[in-house]
Amino acid sequence: MNSVTVLVFKYSLNAVLALVFVSGLTLLFFFYLLFYAPGYLWLGLPVVGFIIYIQTAKKSPFKTRIIDDKKLTFSSAGIRYGDEHYGASDLEVIAIYLYAFDNFEYRDGFVTGGQEMDTYVSAPGDKNTISFRSQGQVFDFDFYLANYAQFCAVRKVIDDWVAEGINVVLKQAFDDDFIIREMSYYQTPTGL
Repeated sequence: MNSVTVLVFKYSLNAVLALVFVSGLTLLFFFYLLFYAPGYLWLGLPVVGFIIYIQTAKKSPFKTRIIDDKKLTFSSAGIRYGDEHYGASDLEVIAIYLYAFDNFEYRDGFVTGGQEMDTYVSAPGDKNTISFRSQGQVFDFDFYLANYAQFCAVRKVIDDWVAEGINVVLKQAFDDDFIIREMSYYQTPTGL
């Protein structure tokens, strides 16, 4: 039986409310400066910098998307989220989007001035999503793949689900040949 456990993300209500509150205060501050003291408008730059920092920093206390305490386990027998289990026989349809695993390095080509240029990209492993329906209820999760071994394990479980007759819709950002070619080019460890 194939199985893999991955990290799941959830949204922090406190961080969202704090961001809305801080954004509102920032707008009021800018309007006050704009109408009553336009010469001091530059004082708002540190506030804008702080807002950008708290949204982009990896360890910010105001992150709106945080790691859930519960883990998500995909297996041939179904899906487990914390203590909740959704058996394979209860899964009506699954839609899964596999973006990449963490630190997947690849060359992204684009055309500029009539020439094709390659740009180095290191993909995050947190843009993978799954949505499934079990007993009429729909569940959505964003999950994290740490390495290529987890990516392959998810693919094996998906193959098991399809073999059991579950309607699975899989979309991948990169096809398997591209992933193998780029891993070979950048000598990315497989983790297998």
